[in-house]
Amino acid sequence: MQIRIDVPGALNNLGGDEELLLGLATIFLEDVPVLMEQLQSDYQAKNQSELVRHVHSLIGLLSNFAAEPALELGKSLEWELGNHRPLAQLGSQFSDFHLAMDATLLAIRNQVCADRACEY
Repeated sequence: MQIRIDVPGALNNLGGDEELLLGLATIFLEDVPVLMEQLQSDYQAKNQSELVRHVHSLIGLLSNFAAEPALELGKSLEWELGNHRPLAQLGSQFSDFHLAMDATLLAIRNQVCADRACEY
């Protein structure tokens, strides 16, 4: 899965503050693996309310980078969970979202942190 991070757009949204962008990238790289583990655990435990909370947190992190398609997949999954769609029907959406998040982690490392000093 190919993820393209709009670095100039992200910088523009942050008032050109490259230090803030690097800080957000560092937070993303540190927090996303933990949140994804929690998401997987919640899915296995069928804890729908925690799933919604963790997906919402991931969407917030993704929105800083306009990271498509992960952002849209997350929004769709959050909507389905919020409308109490049975978890048994969401397996492929969880899988797609997980793959998109893995690809986004790699994209942040390669496209945001490659030429900058991210601390992760």
